[in-house]
Amino acid sequence: MAVWWHQICYVIIYVAATITNKYVLSVLNFTYPTLFQGWQTLVGFVITRIAASLNQIHLSPLDRTSLRNWLPASLLYIIVIYSGSKALSRIPVAAFVVQHNTIEILVFLGEWLYTGRLPSYLNQSGLLLIIASAVGVWISDPQLSPIGYTWMLIHVISSSIYTLQTIIRQPLKEVDQVHFNYLTSVLILIPASFVEGDISAMEEYPHWTLYRFQTGCIMSGILGATLMMIHLALKQQSGTISTNMALTVAKAFLVVTSVFVFDGVIYTAQFTFSIVAGLVGHWLVCYTKPQFDPDSAHVPPEDKEVKELQ
Repeated sequence: MAVWWHQICYVIIYVAATITNKYVLSVLNFTYPTLFQGWQTLVGFVITRIAASLNQIHLSPLDRTSLRNWLPASLLYIIVIYSGSKALSRIPVAAFVVQHNTIEILVFLGEWLYTGRLPSYLNQSGLLLIIASAVGVWISDPQLSPIGYTWMLIHVISSSIYTLQTIIRQPLKEVDQVHFNYLTSVLILIPASFVEGDISAMEEYPHWTLYRFQTGCIMSGILGATLMMIHLALKQQSGTISTNMALTVAKAFLVVTSVFVFDGVIYTAQFTFSIVAGLVGHWLVCYTKPQFDPDSAHVPPEDKEVKELQ
């Protein structure tokens, strides 16, 4: 399949998945994150296993050492999806996108501390623009939800740490990481839904039999897993930079689409300007972001020359 077709599919499914999640969480007010995320990761696990059985992906045998090394990252992944669900349910999609971009800031700081190398001035300018836009959105949001932005902060921090772990430490292939993350999430979130009382509380949920709710839940799981598969395929086929550029396009389309789908959001001039600045900053960072090579970090220049000759 051509790269451009993968990119188009990625953009469409990214927008559809996020809009569907937002609709179920906010419009239908399904405020049971352990159930929602448990269901999504269960669907993701099943689809991953089906793809492996059809030889569309190759899953490596998971030995105890690899699983033990990756378990902290999987637990962090659960925090990422749980906090992201809570944040998306309370803040506008456009604000979520701009705040989500700040992950690039913490990832940059982590890579800088690890390698000691600074990116280009254009990349640094994009990072500064992301910071300014995130602050601007937080200050100017006409429907500010302190709880929502608190969950967003937790989501950004946990996502940044998780991203750094996947970059610096890679005991598993990416597809195996996804597979194990899904499995761990199901094993933890489903029992947690009983402990937190989401199962019993959901009996009072008014839209349980509504076809839009049932369709939204089913599609959220399928779209989320499909998006992950396309993301891995696109990254393997065209590289990280091309995938990141597709992500910037997807975020821009998502913001525009959300304006027409969710008409209850108020957009002031400062709020809108901050959102646009955040999208531009993210594009600039992705366009100029250097490729990170953990094997070359902290290696003396003379050793790098010998390695290149070999």
